[in-house]
Formats: sequence, C-alpha cells, structure tokens
Amino acid sequence: MKDDVFFSMIFSICLLMALAYIIGKWDFMKKILRQRGWGKMDPEQRRVETFEHQVQLGLIMGMFCVVSNTIGFLVDGSIPNSRVIGAMSAGLLGGPVSGFLAAGIGAVHRYLGEPDRISTTACCLATLLQGGLGSLIWYAHKKRIDYSSGLLFLATMLAECVHMGLIYLLSFPRMEALEILNIIAVPMIFINPVGMVLFFAVIRDAIRQADREEAAGVSRSLRLTERCTPYLQAGGDAEANAAEILKIIVEEEECEGAAFIRNDHFLARTEAFQEVTLIPDHLPGILSRCRLQGDVVADARCKPSDSFAALSERFVVLAAPVPAFAPGMDYLVVLVRKNIYSSEADQSYVSGLARFFTIQLTLSQLEEQKNLLRKAELQTLQSQINPHFLFNALNTISFFCREKPERARDLLMDLSTYFRNTLQDVDSMVTLGEELAHVQAYLSLEQARFEERLRVTVEIEETELGVLVPNLILQPLVENAIRHGAMMQPVGRVIIRVRGEGEDTVIEVCDNGGGVPENVVCELARGKSVGGRIGLLNVQKRLLQIWGESAGLAVTREDGWTCVRTRIAHTVGACRAQAG
Repeated sequence: MKDDVFFSMIFSICLLMALAYIIGKWDFMKKILRQRGWGKMDPEQRRVETFEHQVQLGLIMGMFCVVSNTIGFLVDGSIPNSRVIGAMSAGLLGGPVSGFLAAGIGAVHRYLGEPDRISTTACCLATLLQGGLGSLIWYAHKKRIDYSSGLLFLATMLAECVHMGLIYLLSFPRMEALEILNIIAVPMIFINPVGMVLFFAVIRDAIRQADREEAAGVSRSLRLTERCTPYLQAGGDAEANAAEILKIIVEEEECEGAAFIRNDHFLARTEAFQEVTLIPDHLPGILSRCRLQGDVVADARCKPSDSFAALSERFVVLAAPVPAFAPGMDYLVVLVRKNIYSSEADQSYVSGLARFFTIQLTLSQLEEQKNLLRKAELQTLQSQINPHFLFNALNTISFFCREKPERARDLLMDLSTYFRNTLQDVDSMVTLGEELAHVQAYLSLEQARFEERLRVTVEIEETELGVLVPNLILQPLVENAIRHGAMMQPVGRVIIRVRGEGEDTVIEVCDNGGGVPENVVCELARGKSVGGRIGLLNVQKRLLQIWGESAGLAVTREDGWTCVRTRIAHTVGACRAQAG
C-alpha cells in the first residue's frame, strides 16, 4: 500500500511538472509572474499589484489543486496528493488574495468530492492553512520572491507536518486516523517538498528561457536597426530604400514577408506579398484598425473580402503605423508563421521597429531642415557683406574713369572677379590659392581707393595653396582689418600670413589699427555681431560649423598690432595640391 502511495504521488508530481512547464510558456502566465517580480522587468513595473492579476493567478493555481485532488486515490478515508503545491504556490507567488483563492478552490473541491470521509475536515482546513502559509512567506519576502530551494523545501515540509497533525487531531475514530497517517505521512511529508522545489524550478527555468529569448531578440533588433539606419538617412529614392530595409527585416527575423504600404499602394514588398492586390481608396481592415489605434495590430484571420485574406490562412499579419518617407500615411506589415507566433513578443517587436523608423525618419528630416536653415543664414550673411563695399568701389572707379581710364578698366575687371567669386555657392570648397586670388581682386580695389594710405604685405607658403577652405573665408578678415583697423591710422598696414604648422594650416590677418574692443571679442565668441562687424561673424560661424571650436577665430593684440587667427585642420576631403 505504501509503495502505491509513493508511485501515485510521484506520478502526480510529474504531471504537475508537465503542467507547470506548459503554463510557464504561456505569455499570459509569464506576464503575471513578471509583475510578481520574476524575470526582467522595470523595477517600477514589478511593484504593480492589481487585484485582477492576483485573482487570475489564484484561479490558475486553484486548478492545480483540483487536478491534484482528481489524480489522487482513496486510502482508508484520505486522498494522498500534491494539493499543497497548488495552494502554497499561489500564496508564494501572488500573496493573500491568490493564496486563499487557490486554497479555497482546492478545499471546496476536496470537500465536495469526499464529504463523508473522516479526514475531509482536516484536509480542507490544512489546505486553507497552506495557502495562508504561502501568503505569509510572500509578505516576508515580497521585495524578492525568487525563493531559495531550501526555503521551499522546509516550508512545504512544515505545511505537510501540520496537515498530518490535523488529520490526527480532527479525524475519528483515532485508530483509523493513525492507520491513514501510517500510509500517507512519510510520502507526503518528503515527496511534496521535493515536488515544490521542482515545480518552482520548472517555472523559474521557463521565465529565464523567456528572458534569454528576449535578450537574443534585443540583440537581433540592434543589429537590424544598425543595418537599416543608412537607408533611413540616405534620402533619394524612397522605394529603393524601403526595399532594402524589407530585405534586412526578412534576413534578420523569423518572418515570412514584409511590406511598406503607403495609403492604398505598396511602396515596397517582399515576395510573399507579390500576389496581393490592394483596392484603390479601400484600406485592408487591419490597416484601418492600425490607423485608428495608432499602434501595432495583429490579425490571424482576415475577412474573405480583405486583401490579406489569403495570407492570413497561413500567417499572422501584423501592421504598425510609420511616418511616410514622403507625404502620406505609411504602414509596416510583417508576416509571421502561425506555429511560431508569440503575441507579446512579435507585437512588441513590430511596434518597436515602427517606432525606430519613426524616430530615424524624424531625425533625418530635422537634419535636412537644419542644413537648409544654415545655408539660408549664411547666404543672408553673405548678401550683407557686398553692398557697403560695392558703393565705395564704384565711386573709386568713377574717379579713375576721368583721370586714368586704363586703370579704371583694370579695376572693373577686378570688381567683376570679386563679384563672380561672391556669387559662388556659399558652401562650396575652394583651394586657398583660389581664395587668395579673390582677396587680391578686393585689395586692388581698396588700394586704388586709399592709394598710399594703405600698404599690404602678403606672406604665403606655397605648399599651403592647395588646402581646401570654404569660399569667402579670408576676404572678410582682410576687409575687417582694413575698415576697422588700418584705416584708423594715417598710414595703415595689413599683413596676411598663411603657413603650415604640423598637419594644420594657420591663417593670420594683422593690422596696425587701434585694436578690436573687448566687448566685440566677447560678443564674437557668443556668435553675435557688434559694431557692424558682419564679416567676422560670418567667418566665425562657418569655421565653427565645419571644424568646431579648434578653428574659431582668435583675436590677439601686441605691440600696436591686432591679429585675427584661425587654425584649419586637414580633414577628409581637404588636400594639398602640388606647388607649381
């Protein structure tokens, strides 16, 4: 008889282990256990304790108690079983609500099944106490409910010892109670604790396996997003970029097909969608729901009239909204085989992928707008440089037209060269030699105007003439040195130096004027124009945008000379032409 009890309980525990493994794989059960502190979840989410979840967990574990009662067999008025695993587990995992609900279900089922047996009262009361003991342990460890095997074993053994004690105290006649205990006590006191440890081990392994799968999914997602990013930032042909993204999605993930749909037509699609025809001005049902909800939608059975009806016979169709590659409403549609579909994981993946595309496309559009704004700003600043110089140049040329017509002709040629260069794209890169030719045209006009009052010295290392610099980067520095420096003296002097220092090119423009006021230097560093020095501000902004702080203008004063200096690094794309 004792051997039969052992084998019956071992069979009962094995069946419960199988049930635990199956339940541990349910997305529903995993969600509940994570909210109880198991597996990977945000700490704030772990503290979410809702009555609904506690009731759900209690009902599930109550069914465990019912199964245990059902597969046990009658021994002299008692049913040896593993009901304690269901009742205590509910309390251990979900607290009082779950524990007493599961224990109550187990106790009621036990009573209704064998109400007249001598141990019924003791077993029902023991089941309720087991649910309470599990709840008490939960309360003592609720900040971390991933219990140790030793605690589970000893707590279950204690619960079964109480169970046996109640049978002895509440079952009459006493001799029959002793006969029952002689048969069931040892198996239940020692086998059920082992079953409890194994039960929690199975659930723990199921949750950890789910976490490992999610971690692997995160790794795949990161790799996928890394591969997709260049096509989201490339601009150009939206259909070609979308097609490349879909290829990557199918390669990286366990999906059978993917498509981008814009309004009522395919922007791009993989082979699985080739037989699908979209009806103009009539969205498939899943896309309509997706648009209304603004989030991912899954459909395992589309209506027969739906465009995706044939696909839904073999696949689960998932759709999520994505901002358009161009004006319009876009959707990402993914197909997953029904036999491997996981509602929580797959919907989370498609939703996250759609949000990633949303963010990247938004950032790409913002960057494009930023570049357009920067170019418009520089063009505005450039246009502000020209008018004040043009008036003076024309006055000077008109004077020479009467006295020295040949000189006037040469100055008109210099003026045309000057303005031809200023009309070039403000963002274009030119060699330092070309920029110096532009400066020479400007200097010819200024020296014709001021004659002996202006003396200019140019010191250039020929090896630096091939360095690439932004168009109109040097002339504003020279103009500032003449207007606000040299011409403040009876005889103004300006020195232009270009030399190499290591891998950098240093450009200096010095004048013997009164110096740059301190407030101008400070405001220039902040990106503000003071005292009409628009040219300096223009140069400062462009240098900072291209090379950063290291290329910003530095203003120094020494021995009556004021120097404005910049250091240009030889970045990718900048090169030195061979001298001569």
